[in-house]
Amino acid sequence: MTSPALSSRLPAEPELSGLRAFALLIVVSGHFVQRVDRFNPQATPEGRSMVLEAFAAPAAGVYLFFAISGYLIARALAAERPWGGGHVPLRFLARRVVRIAPPYCIVLLVTFLLVAAAGLEPPRLNLFANRPHALGESLAASLTYLHGLLYGTFPRLFPPGWTLEVEMQFYLLAPLFCLAVWRAGTRFGLGATTAFALGASGMLALAALASGIDNLHQSILPYAPLFLLGILAHAVRGSGWLPRSPVTAALGWPALAAFVLLQPFVDGQGSETALRMLLIALMFASLASGRGSFRAACTAPILVQIGLVSYSAYLVHLQILHVTAAGVARTFGAMPLPSALLVNAAIGLPLTAMAALLMFRGIERPFQRISRSLHGQGAERLVRQD
Repeated sequence: MTSPALSSRLPAEPELSGLRAFALLIVVSGHFVQRVDRFNPQATPEGRSMVLEAFAAPAAGVYLFFAISGYLIARALAAERPWGGGHVPLRFLARRVVRIAPPYCIVLLVTFLLVAAAGLEPPRLNLFANRPHALGESLAASLTYLHGLLYGTFPRLFPPGWTLEVEMQFYLLAPLFCLAVWRAGTRFGLGATTAFALGASGMLALAALASGIDNLHQSILPYAPLFLLGILAHAVRGSGWLPRSPVTAALGWPALAAFVLLQPFVDGQGSETALRMLLIALMFASLASGRGSFRAACTAPILVQIGLVSYSAYLVHLQILHVTAAGVARTFGAMPLPSALLVNAAIGLPLTAMAALLMFRGIERPFQRISRSLHGQGAERLVRQD
């Protein structure tokens, strides 16, 4: 049974919350393995390489988050059609800012106070030396979601914040993306629209990656195809086409397994993005089939609940895991990597779960309620997921 403390109503499509839980688990496990390995240099190089290559790929979960975001945002905007003016996109943007900005800004400000005022600086924080050198300048850039665009580096106070900056850029462009897909789909058909949208955005992504400009690498350009994949998946599902084949339903688990284990077998972000998009499309199709064990797992209450608190977990997990890994290394000294993984998991993962729940209940959920009060009449049916 779904806990009323977490959700008074199920999401409109609970399987997407379950899929988002898988994305979060990929991100958390990737950062977890990276941190444990970083504080255990005595592990054999072969062991470190095997574990890191297979499991330490947090960016893979981000790719899945981006595609799911594209789907959910398209659904939210479609619920308010016909727009009849510019007030709907503006209300949508206001809703998104109220929904995601306050929790992120609180994390940034608390981290800044701990580092600048209290003088706390966790050890072996590789990205803390990024530009700009003035911490206040980095804070200002992060608070305005411009760190990557201005400096071409990960935010110093919260490196995973680069994904939120890309998300914010998507929110600014989402109404245009959705309108283009809807109109082109009506005029030229969804097949041609899908081919053109993914092809054009793919070429822009490759151009941005080939430019060698770090600021472009930190922008939405390399990741636009992932958001468009979600928008197109929603358009296909909205057209009434549903894959009823049991083969399609069965593809979910193999696609997820390949998605998790893909990292050692890809070379270059362009090819990785293309392969991951294919696997995400297969997962979307499996869920759309309305049957099968993969969809059943994604609608399991525990995964739905994890998906519902995934934003809070994303905001706090890295800090908890990093401090835990440092404390374990200082307390227990040198350990083989498997032992270090077990000890850190026993301490760091429960702490991460508790911090995520506190963050959700104390900070995210109140702003989530304010955001829902800004919904238009057509969007009132959609709860929590967007």
